[in-house]
Amino acid sequence: MRLTLEKPNACRFALICPVFAPLVIAFFTYIIFPYTEIIVIGVGVNLIFAIF
Repeated sequence: MRLTLEKPNACRFALICPVFAPLVIAFFTYIIFPYTEIIVIGVGVNLIFAIF
């Protein structure tokens, strides 16, 4: 029972994390250091393509 319930959550987490992590990092970086947002987005995009 428990495995059946936990598996979809793990799959959802695995799909959402690579997409939203760079966006969240870029969002906070944009507030604190506006000029580094481009670097963070670039690194985030590279990480996404590295994963896939």
